[in-house]
Amino acid sequence: LVWMPPYRSVASSGLDREILIWDPATGVKTARLRAHKAPVIDLCFQDTADYLFSLDTRYQLYIWDMSKQLVVSHINTDKGDPFVTQHRFRASRIIINQQRGHLAIMGKRPY
Repeated sequence: LVWMPPYRSVASSGLDREILIWDPATGVKTARLRAHKAPVIDLCFQDTADYLFSLDTRYQLYIWDMSKQLVVSHINTDKGDPFVTQHRFRASRIIINQQRGHLAIMGKRPY
């Protein structure tokens, strides 16, 4: 569950592989984001760029442009993607440094 201040909305995820956008004042679903092929385990919102980051159980990271509600990038954190500088690990958490604009994907090594 993550709060998105510019949109006054909440994003939630779960086993159904979808990200749901909610209006917390009314409890009404306002959007449904689909791209993941596995359950989504973490969400993180970067309000300075309007990006929502989502990570699934297959270690796929999707970057969503929330102004258009579209995927703008996809990173496979488990297959040595050139954008991932860590050695193979099992991603489980997304962290964003809002001040510096850095993205970190945290996890454990598989051994």
